[in-house]
Amino acid sequence: MAMNRLFGTLFNSKAHSTGIKVANDSVDISSNLAKIRDTMEILDKKIKYNDKRIAKSIADAIDYKKKNNRTMALRCIRQKRNMEQMQGNLDKQYANLEYQLFQLENLHTNREVVLTMKGVDNTIKNFEKKINVDNIDTLQDDLQESMQTANEITNAISQPLNPMYADNDDLEAELDGIDNDMEQEEFDNKLLEIPEPVELLLPEVPTQPMPKVVQQTVEPEEDEVDSDIKELMEAMAM
Repeated sequence: MAMNRLFGTLFNSKAHSTGIKVANDSVDISSNLAKIRDTMEILDKKIKYNDKRIAKSIADAIDYKKKNNRTMALRCIRQKRNMEQMQGNLDKQYANLEYQLFQLENLHTNREVVLTMKGVDNTIKNFEKKINVDNIDTLQDDLQESMQTANEITNAISQPLNPMYADNDDLEAELDGIDNDMEQEEFDNKLLEIPEPVELLLPEVPTQPMPKVVQQTVEPEEDEVDSDIKELMEAMAM
């Protein structure tokens, strides 16, 4: 309920151009966020301290039990239960603050979004008051006319002042003629560079018939024949 009342003071439903009433300046969300975080820090310290006290009570109860001092042991158990109950309450309080912190952070984010949207809406409306659609159309026409005039000025000052410079056809024809003359001259020079044919000196064809070559057979000497026959006869006698 407390959170509902807090949220109710931040946003209301009064008539507005956007249909949304922005947060009341008297409520400082950042201050409430800081206060919740500080309280949660205190609760966290208490919870950690109680954890240590509960652990000590259990240890003391065990020690008294070993000494057969049941009265002190039971007292320690009673203290432990009381601190556990307190610890449960602290945990619930911490959880409640954590939930409130979550909601308040969302509220802070929503507030910033609404303020941004409202600022954008006001900017657009102020722009529409100063410049309407008819003015934009007129501005567009003026821009097109200005661009056309600028192009005409550019074309005018780009015209050549030398009349000989303007006849590009004659220049192109002259350039082609120069290329053709240079190609013909180069071809003629290459023809001049070809060497004259060299006369080959070949031997004359003989007119007289060639003399006939007579092969001579060499007859073996008689002594060599007799020697061969003798060696053959000796080989057969063996």
